[in-house]
Amino acid sequence: MKKCAYVLPDTSAEGSKYQCKHTTWDKEGLCIFHSKQIEDKQDKFEKDIDRLLDAEEGVDLRGFRFPEFLLINFEFQGVVDFSYAEFYGDFDIAQCLFEYGFNISNCVFKKDLSIHLCEVKTLIECENAKVSKIDSVSNYYDLATFEKIYGGSISLTKDIIATNLSFEGSEFHKISIDGIRLEHKMGINKFSVHELHYFSHIGERLCFYNEIIVIDAENENGILSFEDADCQLLTFNEVDLSRASFFGANIEKTRFINCHWPNDHSVPYVHAYLHEGIYITDDKDTARLFRLLYQQLQRNYELERNFALAGHFHFREMEARYYEKLWKDLDKWVLLFYRWVADYGENWKKLALVTPLSIIFSGGLVAINETSKIQTYWAGVFSKLESIMPNIYSFTSAWYQGIKYVFKTIVPYQIQRNISHLSDLSKLVLIAESLMILLLSTLLIMAMRRNFKR
Repeated sequence: MKKCAYVLPDTSAEGSKYQCKHTTWDKEGLCIFHSKQIEDKQDKFEKDIDRLLDAEEGVDLRGFRFPEFLLINFEFQGVVDFSYAEFYGDFDIAQCLFEYGFNISNCVFKKDLSIHLCEVKTLIECENAKVSKIDSVSNYYDLATFEKIYGGSISLTKDIIATNLSFEGSEFHKISIDGIRLEHKMGINKFSVHELHYFSHIGERLCFYNEIIVIDAENENGILSFEDADCQLLTFNEVDLSRASFFGANIEKTRFINCHWPNDHSVPYVHAYLHEGIYITDDKDTARLFRLLYQQLQRNYELERNFALAGHFHFREMEARYYEKLWKDLDKWVLLFYRWVADYGENWKKLALVTPLSIIFSGGLVAINETSKIQTYWAGVFSKLESIMPNIYSFTSAWYQGIKYVFKTIVPYQIQRNISHLSDLSKLVLIAESLMILLLSTLLIMAMRRNFKR
């Protein structure tokens, strides 16, 4: 019987030596395992491959062309090599023990790859694999490398135990992490993803760092979602978080080191964009959650002694507080004033400019008010008011006299003499400006102290 004519597309020295030991099955001179006649060979393929999988040592499945296949309840004492294999149906691996790992490098998965309830004691190699979807549930990975995978999705959930993970060079449509157990502190970087959904993990700290690229971010589609997640065991080091969402997340012990955040203060909604498109202005409860989020981010950055970003998030916190108080007029106007004059205490230079401008503005009001035309205008207004609404005029006059008595009580006599030639309205403007200068000076001192203390 002729041997299979399959040639392994591996140009390495080891790959060039490959020779399939199985006999021909189809007209192209290929064996049942390498044949492209996927639909015709389903039954025979399953029977014949069972005999191969019973081998006590490693299993060589290189270049095999698999129909839909379930690998269940096997214990492999050697390496299981699937490299260069092609999977034309769903491929499920369940309840298997891989003492020395398995290799799916350079494989092509036309449908989904699912790995369930498996124990992998050494290594999973996935370099240059092309996968539609990877779903890994309740597995033990000592070293799981998902490298150079394109266009797939991976789900790491429900008590997966791992001592190392690598996604280097891969491009995923979606990554989900929920409940994985990490034996050692580890970091993952240098991968691209359209959607990353993190919910929780247990064990040691997980670090995202460097070169995590959100695909389609420019169209506001990609997202790094940590919404409602327990993120206390996460560290972000030099990660672009402009498309990240931490809405409702527990970030009390999350570390952010040299991360990039949008710093556009004019954006009135959370810069950690939300997949559902929730905005601060939607309701007061939403604004409160944003305020708590920013408040915690401010504390985290203060602990890291990154006071510039701590100030950035203090501004955001106060913006959220403004929307939270939106229907309480006094609070709203106080916060609006605080934002306008000092960016909520973060901008002492703005205060230093506003203070002299307020003096110039008040001086201008007094100068305008003291002109003869204005005096004549006010006299006409009060005359009309007396003739049209005598009761209101009487009350207003009494109220005005009361203000004058207060003025004489609180303003030193020497100052009263200096401005005695001014009209009563101009005196009121000067009192208001004096109080304003006192307030602005206090805010300026506080802002400068806050800035220079940092």
